[in-house]
Amino acid sequence: MSITTKLGRVMSKVARDRPNSRRKFLTTIGAWSGIALLSACTADMLVIQPETTAQDGQGETSLNAQTSKTYELDGSLLEACSCGGPCPCWVGDDPDGGACDAFNAYHIESGQINGVNVSGLTFLRIVQIPGNVLAGNWREILYVDDRATPPQHQAIVDAFTGNLGGPLADLAGLVGERVAVYSAAIDHRVEGGKGTLSMGELLYSEMSPYTDAVGRPTKLVDTVFTTIPGSAAIAAKASIHRVQVPDHGMVWEFTGRNAIQGDFHFEA
Repeated sequence: MSITTKLGRVMSKVARDRPNSRRKFLTTIGAWSGIALLSACTADMLVIQPETTAQDGQGETSLNAQTSKTYELDGSLLEACSCGGPCPCWVGDDPDGGACDAFNAYHIESGQINGVNVSGLTFLRIVQIPGNVLAGNWREILYVDDRATPPQHQAIVDAFTGNLGGPLADLAGLVGERVAVYSAAIDHRVEGGKGTLSMGELLYSEMSPYTDAVGRPTKLVDTVFTTIPGSAAIAAKASIHRVQVPDHGMVWEFTGRNAIQGDFHFEA
């Protein structure tokens, strides 16, 4: 029955009832009007609500309707290489020994890529650099946190291989050969300034920052090369840096060599 029909019946009843029915009539009119207004408002709200999706237990949420940026990532870097410290590559010199064996591990504390929430996940590259770091032709293997869902995994690979532009594309442009992409359990920790990175039997490293006379970390700023563009890096030393990936010819172990730590913010 329509609201108009209901109102008509109420008016007929008032005409038959005693005079004080006018008060009841007005009260009823107010109630039906309120219902009509609420119904109209609810219909409008249902039309304009943005669609969001989530996967329970996966930590993945679509943010497409909320963000205008292709990606925005905040987190911390752990890096170590075969050079003596501080690393000559960061100031544009050739690596110690003529080549550099390294890893870069990015733990994303919070962020999204094309609307996909990638907070809490880690991306790692193991890389061989044949000469000056700026000359490119790097050879790399990529590892994505095995806790990532397929959409999260793909989003991270797209961003860090340069497909989505921005500062990550500048770094990816130095790569000449991308050997493989894997999923792996990656443990990335920074506690009390000390960094620890492990990836099963494939990689293990511990590092601590250099400091000034009063214990403040030694920072690298305005360098010609950086793995965290736009942010200051911290010069560090790796007490152990071990990589065991024999299937792709990446096997080495160093002690007391260069390391880099720092917080990053990437966006595009």
